[in-house]
Amino acid sequence: MNDRARAWGFAAALAALTPVFAAPAAADSCTKLSSLVLPEVISVTATSIAADSFTPPGLTTPVPVAFCRVQITVTPAINIEVWLPPAANWNHRFQAEGGGGYAGVISYSALVMAVTGDAVTGQFATASTDTGHPATGTANGQGGANGAQAGGGFALNPADDTLNEG
Repeated sequence: MNDRARAWGFAAALAALTPVFAAPAAADSCTKLSSLVLPEVISVTATSIAADSFTPPGLTTPVPVAFCRVQITVTPAINIEVWLPPAANWNHRFQAEGGGGYAGVISYSALVMAVTGDAVTGQFATASTDTGHPATGTANGQGGANGAQAGGGFALNPADDTLNEG
C-alpha cells in the first residue's frame, strides 16, 4: 500500500472512532487519542478545541464549534489533520478534503466548513493531508520534489501505485 493510501486509511479509521471518543467526557476522550500507537505513525497529538477558541493557520475567524483536533504524522513525513465533532452533533459521515493545485497544504478552510456543518447536513468528521509534499509558500510545485520520500513522486506514480476510488 502506498503512503498516501495509508495516510487516508489512518484518517478514516480515526473518524470511525468518533462515537467512541466523543462521549460525555469529550475533552478527556479526545486527548486519549494521543496515546494511539499505530504502525508507521511518527506522532499523534489530539486536542479538545472549545468553540471560538482556535483560529486555523491562514484564516482570520475562529472555528465556531467545538471539535477534537487530531494531528498525525506518518512515515516518512506525511501530515494529516482529522477533526472530530462531538457525538451529539455528528451526522455519522466522513468527509475527506482534497487539496487543490499541488496539494501541499492542510485545507483548513474545508475542514472548518465540514466540521461546522449546518442544520441540514449536520457536522462531518473530516480530514485533510499535505500528501507528504509540503508547499514552500509558492504555487511552483517544489513540494513535489520530496516525492521519493513520500511515496515515489507526486502525480508521477506508476498506475499500480495509485489509489483509485469509485
